[in-house]
Amino acid sequence: MKLFIFPFVAITGLIAPQLAATASPSQSVPSIAALRGGYFGGTQTITLASFYAGSSAGGGTLVANSGDTTSADDSCTIYLDAAGHRFRRSLTGNVLNVAMCGARCGGVQVMDGRSISGSANITSATARWTSTMVGWRAVVNRAGASGRQIDTAVAAVTAPGSLTLVAAAGVTGSGEIVSVYPDDTAALDRAIAAANKNKLVVQLPAKAICGYANPGISVIKLISGPGLQLNSGTLWLAQTGPTIDNGVGLNFTANGSSVVGPGTIDGLYQTDQGAPQFNTSAVLFANTTSSSIVGHVIIQNTKGRAFLASGVKNFAVSDVVLRNCGDFAFHPASGDIMQGRSMCGDVSAPSGTLTVKNYTANDAAQAGLLVYGPTDASFHATISNCHFSGSGYYGLDLEEIKGAVDVSNCEHTGNGVAPSAGLIYGGYIIRDVARANFTNIKSSLTDSNAFVAQSVDANNNLTEWSFNGLQITGTSPRHAGAIYLAFNWTGSPQRVSLSKVGYDSITIYANSPQCSTAAPRQQLLTFDDVRASRLYTGGAQTAFDVQGNPGQKLYVQAHASDLGTVNVKPLAGNQNAIYFDLSGVQINGAAANSATPFKCP
Repeated sequence: MKLFIFPFVAITGLIAPQLAATASPSQSVPSIAALRGGYFGGTQTITLASFYAGSSAGGGTLVANSGDTTSADDSCTIYLDAAGHRFRRSLTGNVLNVAMCGARCGGVQVMDGRSISGSANITSATARWTSTMVGWRAVVNRAGASGRQIDTAVAAVTAPGSLTLVAAAGVTGSGEIVSVYPDDTAALDRAIAAANKNKLVVQLPAKAICGYANPGISVIKLISGPGLQLNSGTLWLAQTGPTIDNGVGLNFTANGSSVVGPGTIDGLYQTDQGAPQFNTSAVLFANTTSSSIVGHVIIQNTKGRAFLASGVKNFAVSDVVLRNCGDFAFHPASGDIMQGRSMCGDVSAPSGTLTVKNYTANDAAQAGLLVYGPTDASFHATISNCHFSGSGYYGLDLEEIKGAVDVSNCEHTGNGVAPSAGLIYGGYIIRDVARANFTNIKSSLTDSNAFVAQSVDANNNLTEWSFNGLQITGTSPRHAGAIYLAFNWTGSPQRVSLSKVGYDSITIYANSPQCSTAAPRQQLLTFDDVRASRLYTGGAQTAFDVQGNPGQKLYVQAHASDLGTVNVKPLAGNQNAIYFDLSGVQINGAAANSATPFKCP
């Protein structure tokens, strides 16, 4: 027994000094796997080359935390070696890069994919696919049944320009968008969880493409930290295939949280699959204060809204491009023609201030930007330097706002859908906004209702509308770019002024107030330098459609204007419902006579 014990003790005594002798205050480790498989007791600092061996991403400095004996290895900020020693990442600032959590972010995309019906082979002349992509996700636009999307996996790579998929194509086609990427779902979720816990900004690797796999349902990732920094990278949300509202969205819940560019968030949705899509937003802010989307952010190819800001206070959007939102091919069989068709940007029930500048929205199945109340009277929205095109409904849609809206330097180009689709479409709609001021607004190549302003709700009824520098032009040969103004009196004075306005046709619908000697001009419509193009031939170029009750009055004052061909709709029982002061105004090509001065009976 003594002989047995003595060597054991002696060996034990030798081992401990040997470990202590080889321990170093600082060591370099090639990967997280090497860290977890090694023994680093006594090491104070580890220089990590990368998360995965052979990679260059996800490295950094790790610091020993000897006082911590309970924290779990979260594969992001805390790692354990084989002996249970804990090492914590030393981060610069408050940013956590998702590569530090194991996201590979190796997505690639080509635009020249070719498919053959019944074959699982996809080819491309520009692709440089490699064997490391086997098992990765593969999304191919217009290669599935009826030209819909395929969302499958890579079974084999037979050449740099040839993939074998798990699922076969349903059509023969070319020019297909092929997106191939590793499934980063687990790593992205780890990064969000660690960032939420430590109040860190989630950051993408520079100029890399990271991607979620389609979860088969709608999954909203909660980000309770300061926000997301795109870092010139791209995040794919896998809102793929025609199934309604499945895919991934991001919900930012903290006050002051932001999505910061430059970079791209891409739903990967093919927007002509004929399915109603509107609930799965790419980016969501709910009931936050001072949140924002800023810094050259692109959000595109989404099933639902590119972003939804609901119940926000002091919200800002700056230098943002949104495109391909919703499904253009879906048309409801009955009821609301916009049901199942999503807008690009949506700000609902805001308070405080809303600031939107340098905003572009192209090809929204519904509106390019919707701002929808209710709001209180102190709410103030400022929208400037905006560009809209291809909207299925309107480019800019403002509704139910008791406060004020200022819009300047905005342009809308083109209709979103052909007239045969049976949809209402146009450039701008303002419905039940108390105070609106529009300056330097254009809508070109837009027939039908290019600019609509309506006030019918007593809770948000207009008090002052000003349209200064509004230019509306339709398409040749229709020349039917129309302005439509409609307002009902609800007991308060109303002022609508148009200055430096050009149009093909304009219709003014008014339910005017009861005339009284105390307030003889409760409803005042003024024109200054307002000119019809004289190209519209489908009816009167300027039409007054007065729908008041007997005894109600509307006062129209115009100067230095050319209203083209004019029609004033007669109203039985109310022959004096509209009064004109048209000094220096051209009507039907001739100078108009001034009307009898306004006088209440």
